[in-house]
Amino acid sequence: FPPELPETFPAAERFDGSPFLLKLPPNSVTLWREADDYVAAFTRGREVVYWETADRAAGVEELRTWLSLIEQRLLGEGVLAAPPKVVSWVEGLPAERVAPAGCLPAAELADDVATGAPSLERATGDWKPASAHIAEAKRLQRERMRKIVLAVVAGYLVLGAILFLYAGILKWKAARLASETAALKAQVALFEPTIRDWAVIEPTAEPSQFPLELLNGVVAAMPPGNIHLTKFIIEDGRLQVDGESESFSLATDFYNNLAASEALKGIQWSNSNPNVGATVTTFHAEGALPPPAMPSEP
Repeated sequence: FPPELPETFPAAERFDGSPFLLKLPPNSVTLWREADDYVAAFTRGREVVYWETADRAAGVEELRTWLSLIEQRLLGEGVLAAPPKVVSWVEGLPAERVAPAGCLPAAELADDVATGAPSLERATGDWKPASAHIAEAKRLQRERMRKIVLAVVAGYLVLGAILFLYAGILKWKAARLASETAALKAQVALFEPTIRDWAVIEPTAEPSQFPLELLNGVVAAMPPGNIHLTKFIIEDGRLQVDGESESFSLATDFYNNLAASEALKGIQWSNSNPNVGATVTTFHAEGALPPPAMPSEP
């Protein structure tokens, strides 16, 4: 798509190329170039559920990390049901080079499945991302809660005004108020599971350390074989990894992979010797995380 709005179009403050102009493959993430950016569009079935752009100057590793973080977030939010296939329409950049871990590059697609040719007939202008639907539902829920709270406050004021003159109906009023309060408590209780869930996932949202990216790097460093992690902790600027393997050599290979990993570059590892047991070999590795980068001043 051109970087400037064509002269035949009405004047606008800005315009973005839309993935809804394209016939995209189902259950996939499709990557293409658009003006000075890369565009990545995710589909669930044939519906576009999310899209985002990145600077065209980004390298292959940056693109893979970018796609991996979006994919993990969409899977965690339930927007995607399974890891998507990876399709690349960027000349000289095959899907195999940018596919995140767990995502397979798509096989060659038939012309009637996805052409990459834009068509204005597909642009309806009525699409909203899953995040917009969630935000709208939360807004309506907050509005309902506000109206309920205002109704309760109004009820208290009315009750206080008529309490002196209508002492005979005080008991009836109190019973109705207790019923309304019980209903409010039941609605408030609906939010408690969400609060507990956020308390569990809040550490993974720490922007100075990107725990999910670090976990992805640790898992990628695991050599093939019977080896698994039993502990992954980020605390006080240190990363601790414990696990078990079927042999001493698998554990030492894992140590070496951690030290050589580009995804974990900058971590100062201090590994202990693997402990060979009767049936399994246990291992432990600790690394000092680099200090978070300070934001640059404008």
